Amino acid sequence: MPEEMVQFSDKALDLLVDSYTNISDVRELERCVRRLLAHFLLVKELRGTGSMEYTPEEVERVLGPAKLVKRTLAAAPGLAFSACLYMGGAEVFPVEAKVSSGVGRFLVINTNGCLVNQCRAAYECLRSKMPEVDFSALDVTVLLPDFSPGDKENYVGVAAYAAMVSAICDDVGYVKDKAFLGSCDLFGNICMDTNDSDALIRALAHAGLTTVYAPLGMSSRLRCVEDCSVTAIEGEDVHTLVSMAYDLRKGRTLG
Repeated sequence: MPEEMVQFSDKALDLLVDSYTNISDVRELERCVRRLLAHFLLVKELRGTGSMEYTPEEVERVLGPAKLVKRTLAAAPGLAFSACLYMGGAEVFPVEAKVSSGVGRFLVINTNGCLVNQCRAAYECLRSKMPEVDFSALDVTVLLPDFSPGDKENYVGVAAYAAMVSAICDDVGYVKDKAFLGSCDLFGNICMDTNDSDALIRALAHAGLTTVYAPLGMSSRLRCVEDCSVTAIEGEDVHTLVSMAYDLRKGRTLG
């Protein structure tokens, strides 16, 4: 559909993002847009209207009153941010971890098998990197938002590792202007496809994030983005990377 046929005012877009969708629920945003486009096609068929601009009032008339109650993320141990690619754009989302006394169970709350496997690899790597922690006496749970990764491979391992470290150390690892990118294998090696990193960088900057902890090579990508306000801190392995993140806040390393 030509862009000039359907347009959204800036305030209408703000309303859609702020009042009808969660920070990571890009599928809900897609459903809202599809409903608006269906409404436009119906109006076009009935009235012969060739173009339309949606205002906040028109959005509310079509979608109904906004029912979303946004969750406020309070600073607490076990919380880290990451980002995912979706439909040519990107979304920033939280990764949460909880640790409690138990029998060594590990659980990931998410239905995406690829992301669950990344969290499992991060957990097994963490067990080897922190031998002073008795994981056999701890139950660890990681929660990922139920977003759709679309046709891109996304990476959550580093953020999951950081969230678990924060929970285990009972330290407030949540910092609003920082995010962890990339994934790791069982040995701590981290990786990330940087071909589409420009979309991630723009999403991070739009979300107010100023610093990303990422695999080697991210700094060179940042230099290619005009007027980029995001700084990259790079590491060769996930434990070193997360340790640097904690050093910047607490002046200490892990393990």
